[in-house]
Amino acid sequence: MGKYGDQDNRKRMAKVKTETVRPSDFRICFEPDTLLQTKGGATTAFIYWRFGSFCFPGPKWSDFVAVIPAWWIEALRKVDSTQTLRFMDGPYFMTTTRVGAADLKIDCYEDRADKGLVASYRVPLEGAPTT
Repeated sequence: MGKYGDQDNRKRMAKVKTETVRPSDFRICFEPDTLLQTKGGATTAFIYWRFGSFCFPGPKWSDFVAVIPAWWIEALRKVDSTQTLRFMDGPYFMTTTRVGAADLKIDCYEDRADKGLVASYRVPLEGAPTT
């Protein structure tokens, strides 16, 4: 994970506003028709997170679908503490932080010197009590 403490990155991150997304507009997308198995046995396919019309890392992101969903599930089981959700390919990751009793804040990062935080979303937790 890169360092995001430099002055330019702080300015960029300050410009990213947290948007609230309805549960119906939030999806973890997997496209089974794009499944490929490498000669070494690894399985990849398009997999990405959709927040309304924004796709992270992108709508045609291909990654290791037999591995990263298991990582994400394990991290999301610990919703009461900040977790990092990684992709295997590329410089992309997300952090999740519980906000109050009913919301999860998801920050999307591109781990490159000129990027940092690229998007931030607040998603209501399904089944959580609402106020």
